[in-house]
Amino acid sequence: PAALLAGWCAAACLNYAGQGWLYRRIQRAGRSLDTIAACMPWVTASVGCSGLLWGSVPWMLTAPSAPAMLLACAFNLMLFFCAANTPVTRGMLTCAIVTACVPTSLAPVWRLGLGYASLGCVVGFGLIYAYSVRLSDAIFAVFRQRRVADSLAAELQHRQAQLVESERQRAI
Repeated sequence: PAALLAGWCAAACLNYAGQGWLYRRIQRAGRSLDTIAACMPWVTASVGCSGLLWGSVPWMLTAPSAPAMLLACAFNLMLFFCAANTPVTRGMLTCAIVTACVPTSLAPVWRLGLGYASLGCVVGFGLIYAYSVRLSDAIFAVFRQRRVADSLAAELQHRQAQLVESERQRAI
């Protein structure tokens, strides 16, 4: 079990180091759309790896008992509920939820015969997905509205400058 845990920790560290490297790459490029688009498949793959890593937690219980298995599944549900509150693309969200849901949901039924826990995990991840889709849509709608408001503000400033210039010309 120690080797398994060490392997899991090493994989998690490599995955999160890769995410950090991608973040730095995007920041250094000035958050250009081209760089973000080029990095997005790698970010999505990294999110999928995170889902698999955290989804495997219930499988790493050395002597699984029903309370420990339920706690591991609940932990994953809470973890992904927290992650669902971040602005992500729908592809990233789907990748994270599916890669975490499958191993998390299979562990209780496969290892302990707890079908109700597996069903609960699937329903929980489904509800988290639905919530996150709605939240993400709302966040992106706010971003779009902010861009519209900024554009209107710039147009208003331009029109005010024209009005001031017109008044100045009339006064002369």
